[in-house]
Amino acid sequence: MQPGFLLLAAAAIALLMLTWQKNKNAVSAASFLIVGVIVAGIAAISLQTGTMQALSENAKNALHYWRYEKAGEVLPEGNLSEPVTKTESTDAILSVTADTAQTLYLRGFVGDSYENGVWSALDAEAAAEEKDLFYWLHQSGFYPQSQLASAARLMGNYRSGSVSVQNLTGCSLYRYEPCTILPERAWLARNKIQPSAVETSGLRGERGYSYETVSDAQTLLPELLDFLQNDTSDGVKSYLQMESAYREFVYSYALTVPAESRAQLGAVLDSCCESYGPADDLTKEQAQTAALAFLERCFDGSGDIALPLADTAGGTTYQYATVAALALRYYGIPARYVEGYTVKAAEKEPVNVDASAAGAWVEVYQDGVGWLPLALTPGLEDLSAEQTESGIKPVGAGKEGTGDGPRVTEGQELEQDDAEPDNSEDNTPDGGQRTGLLHKPAFWTILVAALLLLLLAAVFIRHAVILKKRNEAFTQEDQSAAAACLFTDCAALLAAMGLKRGTGSMLELCGDMKERFGEEATSRLRDMTMLNARALFSAKALTNEERTSMEQFHASVLDLLKTHTNWPRKLRLKWLDCLY
Repeated sequence: MQPGFLLLAAAAIALLMLTWQKNKNAVSAASFLIVGVIVAGIAAISLQTGTMQALSENAKNALHYWRYEKAGEVLPEGNLSEPVTKTESTDAILSVTADTAQTLYLRGFVGDSYENGVWSALDAEAAAEEKDLFYWLHQSGFYPQSQLASAARLMGNYRSGSVSVQNLTGCSLYRYEPCTILPERAWLARNKIQPSAVETSGLRGERGYSYETVSDAQTLLPELLDFLQNDTSDGVKSYLQMESAYREFVYSYALTVPAESRAQLGAVLDSCCESYGPADDLTKEQAQTAALAFLERCFDGSGDIALPLADTAGGTTYQYATVAALALRYYGIPARYVEGYTVKAAEKEPVNVDASAAGAWVEVYQDGVGWLPLALTPGLEDLSAEQTESGIKPVGAGKEGTGDGPRVTEGQELEQDDAEPDNSEDNTPDGGQRTGLLHKPAFWTILVAALLLLLLAAVFIRHAVILKKRNEAFTQEDQSAAAACLFTDCAALLAAMGLKRGTGSMLELCGDMKERFGEEATSRLRDMTMLNARALFSAKALTNEERTSMEQFHASVLDLLKTHTNWPRKLRLKWLDCLY
């Protein structure tokens, strides 16, 4: 049986015991109502196979959906443990305008660690351990998001351009940005540890922004890497010192491969590099060659190798990016998983981007210039994914040498007429739309039940605390003080039945008391009023018998309240006013 089911069942039993009256042959109507709500919550929980942890995660997803999503989730945002299906919708998600024709990799979600089918951002505690490093880097003007552009600015001979993004219906938690942004208009903050993914601010996120970029990054990269290696100016030395410190931080986490992936893929990975030696002792060139050989074997269309995510994301860019990132890490190349949109921008013309442009890719850390998509990284272009009729595979599959054939990467101008975007299936990566729990009636039933449980828990706790303090006053050792407290509570119970004394004596209620409840009840009220006066003003303490008489009177007044009050009012008097 599920832990959540057991927990709620225990709560229902405990509630039933708490609301059981002194007359054990009956339970108040309020008790039945509240227990009914608890049982409904248990029934809703039983419809799902998740635990209370899953319920909490679903509530978190619902809040995320309300804040940031407009037209349903297009990108799975790292959660590949659930099925990812391709969407055929052609509705515009982004509108992108650039001043040059180029292919842009607009990065959104970034996955730094992988486990059990889920990519997640860098652990907050791990990042916090490096707060001194990030404080120094940020104070010195070094930000990973604009690393390539900062290096290009040191060299000087680069071409700048602008890119504007209007997020029409996509997730607004993230800023979708290229890897070539200049720092002036980047989303940078000196007072916090910058995460891998750039998250927007505000309750509903941000849906419009623009960037200044290095528009000729593709052709500039070889020259830029040579410049950083050979220039000896103070500015370059300072930059390289900061880059080296950040690189050490990157290598501390971006080479991690979980044990489950090593067990599943380790034998194939080792066989692809056996001619060079152990996987953890390869040169960069050997690692690149081994990674390409591995990806060719995994995505040759035969299905001979059991791959991660085959049941949830098989044949999509999400699976390819996951497998490629794990392979590169295994061979000693720092890599991470990225989701976003691959956009073929036209020169100074807005381009509408639909779900067919959504997907995932791998970014590797290029020493000196930072995180780059595979298609933009010197020596690793052949490892980037392409969609063919037979499925997804590396660009360099089946080629001799390094695969220097024509391809379009970020920063390159398109050789063909790009005024009209290419909508053919072969030229766009697989997108995905997660079929999550948000559209299932059972989920909303569970969410409502959970909120009701929280509200009821607050009511129960408040009720228990108030009654505990009141009972402590009733059972204190001072006989006179205890009797006075009991009589004060009797006055409150009578007032709840409409017998209010105002500022006068309780004896003023005798007429109404006799009319409603008879002479016997009225006589007891007179006697207890006099006894209360003695308890308050007499120097002689009440006897135990007199205290017992007050307790009996209190019990009789409470019984009158329960007998002569309808159940909706009793519900309020008990759980909201906490009179008993």
